[in-house]
Amino acid sequence: MGSANVVRLLQPFRAKHPKGRSGTKPGSLLKTQIPILTDQWDNEVPGFVEADTVAHCGESLSGDFIWSLDLTDIATGWTELRACWGKGAQGVINSIRDIEENLPFKLKGFDCDNGSEFLNNHLLAYFSDPNDKEKRRLQFTRSRPYKKNDNAHLDFSHS
Repeated sequence: MGSANVVRLLQPFRAKHPKGRSGTKPGSLLKTQIPILTDQWDNEVPGFVEADTVAHCGESLSGDFIWSLDLTDIATGWTELRACWGKGAQGVINSIRDIEENLPFKLKGFDCDNGSEFLNNHLLAYFSDPNDKEKRRLQFTRSRPYKKNDNAHLDFSHS
């Protein structure tokens, strides 16, 4: 089926269910420390991932609810999902750690959007070498604000 047919068939559904809520709140403190880079990785080598979160909140972002953390490897398309209660730093880091421990390859790069669940001191410290604050154990980058196509490898068909 072509994309035009998909759009046409989804029109009645989209009219009943308007665009979803956005839970991304910009994290401003670390924007100078986490660079914006696009097309900087070797897309033929596993280990460079894109990450994002999806809210499972129904019609409202108020209250507590589950978020899905989605990590997708650019080279292989390997995708890992974890559920987080809220999107606080520790829950997101625990999910990333669990994914990292279960991947069949080593993480080499981590690219995310500008949400506070990613742009925080806790995640920056997690990706840093504990013996050398200037040395990163992997390349931590972020996408351009309001450029959804920067995370084009993520697959949200499960949401």
